[in-house]
Amino acid sequence: MKIIKDIKGTASELKENRAYDMLVERVGEAGATHSIQTKLQERGLTIKQWNNYRQVRRVMHSNPLGVSETLSDVDSLTNTILG
Repeated sequence: MKIIKDIKGTASELKENRAYDMLVERVGEAGATHSIQTKLQERGLTIKQWNNYRQVRRVMHSNPLGVSETLSDVDSLTNTILG
């Protein structure tokens, strides 16, 4: 089932991010970045992409966009127009 796969992926992502935060606590940002550089390269990612992902994740975690509300608004508007 897709939902189970999505949940597992989300849990893995949370676990990896927490582990990275702990790594930063132990060796600092530069040390943590350096230590995962090979792993990022194996996945075709740059340090800049990793940092962008972390920034987006922080913002979305603390202040979600509210896309589900926008979807509801669009559905409501569509239903009103279509009658």
